[in-house]
Amino acid sequence: MDRRVSVQFLVRLCVCMAWAFVLVVPCVAQDSVSGLGIFDATADWGLEPEFGPKIGTNKVPGNLSITTRDGEDFYVLFGNGDRIWDRSDEGFYAYTERAGSWRIRAKLEWLDYGQDNDNLSNAGLMIRKKGFDSNSSHSYININTPKTSKITFNNYARIQSGRPTIKTSRGFNKEVLKSLCLRITRLAEEKLVFSEWSLDGKQWALWTTETVDLEDAAAYGIVITNHDDNRLLAKARFSDIHIEPAGLLIRRFFSQKKYVYPGYTLDVEMQVYNPSSSSIITNVTETLPKGWTPVSIFSEGKINDRKLVWKDVQLVPGRTWLRYIVEIPQKPKAWA
Repeated sequence: MDRRVSVQFLVRLCVCMAWAFVLVVPCVAQDSVSGLGIFDATADWGLEPEFGPKIGTNKVPGNLSITTRDGEDFYVLFGNGDRIWDRSDEGFYAYTERAGSWRIRAKLEWLDYGQDNDNLSNAGLMIRKKGFDSNSSHSYININTPKTSKITFNNYARIQSGRPTIKTSRGFNKEVLKSLCLRITRLAEEKLVFSEWSLDGKQWALWTTETVDLEDAAAYGIVITNHDDNRLLAKARFSDIHIEPAGLLIRRFFSQKKYVYPGYTLDVEMQVYNPSSSSIITNVTETLPKGWTPVSIFSEGKINDRKLVWKDVQLVPGRTWLRYIVEIPQKPKAWA
């Protein structure tokens, strides 16, 4: 059965481009169902043999505390561990398993760094092949402790269990942490995991895309480590946590080589991925940055100034492709 949907969000993709989309699918957040809230299990990697080997000399138990204020649940996560890095991890993870394409989003506030030596304590959202396994493959969007005026926003990915970790980082001013929201999404059939950030929880910027080896039922959760070989606990508060179906996702494909030639035309293909089992009918609006000139549009789309509009597009399960051509400006804006 077809469904009509309309929601607005922002995605930044590829090299030096920032466009806006209008589209998405309604999602249903999971309600609190247990003493762990929306989560079903915890793992304390390095504490017991069942959670993997201890990396450093010290390891103390972590835990999860949930409080409710004005109808909102706050999850305070306590964790100790040498690292979430390389081929094996130490830290505390609260998670639930979901089969198929899902995402988890939340806001994070640091309460205690749990160490004195550096600013590498980190906490965030993780999708993991096996929640209890310290060597498991995963993708992890996280924030380091803001000991200076800057925070470091990272994505760690161990694309296969036991393999070294890949790191992608970006700096933000410390003040941004008050409003910074994190989101990580899995598209199961594509074997892809996307990490995103937002300053208002409505408009999302794509951060990384990774191909990660996961089981059909993967773990989704919140995680923390103090990244130090001591007996102190790092402490962070998570709020506005939602675990929900993945929804629609768009990726752009174009020639990076051609992008650097002002006055030339650039052929842009948009892959709209519908992870649901039924078709969706919706409107798709692409808004170009200033200076970019639309030349032509396909699939019965219409050009309206800098906006490219496809009305009543039928998005079948899986991939639907939309295409347009733009003229490259004299000074393309750098990726903000």
